[in-house]
Amino acid sequence: MEKVSHETLETMLKDYKPLFRFLKSAEYERVLKAYGVFQVPTNWFYRGQGEFGHFADTERVLCFNQLTYVLLAESFTRGQIPNAPKLSLQEVYKLQKESTVLVEGRVQYKKRIISTSPFKGKLEIVNSFTKKNGEILFLDIAYDFEGGKATGESRIALLLRDLETVCGMDF
Repeated sequence: MEKVSHETLETMLKDYKPLFRFLKSAEYERVLKAYGVFQVPTNWFYRGQGEFGHFADTERVLCFNQLTYVLLAESFTRGQIPNAPKLSLQEVYKLQKESTVLVEGRVQYKKRIISTSPFKGKLEIVNSFTKKNGEILFLDIAYDFEGGKATGESRIALLLRDLETVCGMDF
């Protein structure tokens, strides 16, 4: 496992407001896995009595997105995603920002996670395939937060046909 560079984290998360940058650090494993440490500093949507500090679906989506972007950056820049070109960090950022779509997902919550304390998550690309003559890359990503307390799978689509307009690359 390798520590993900500060440059990669900053590039892939720069569009998030500081309050919503939950991913604090990450590591990457060459078998298309990423591990992250997260912390939600405060809950911005709860106005009730007491502190609302458990991991809700809102936080899960942001944590999943942030670690997914880092996983894509590491995988693309190393040329490790089957059926996909090797890209620079800036090209991955542009593709992520302009041409990445969540297609479907499911989640199962088994135990409470206190999100205001540091907690861990991991993602793994378990399958990849293309459609429309290689113009669309689909990635199936399995995830686990805090040792099985919240698990799920999501499918994302990357519009590789947009590489020419988004990144200036020939497709």
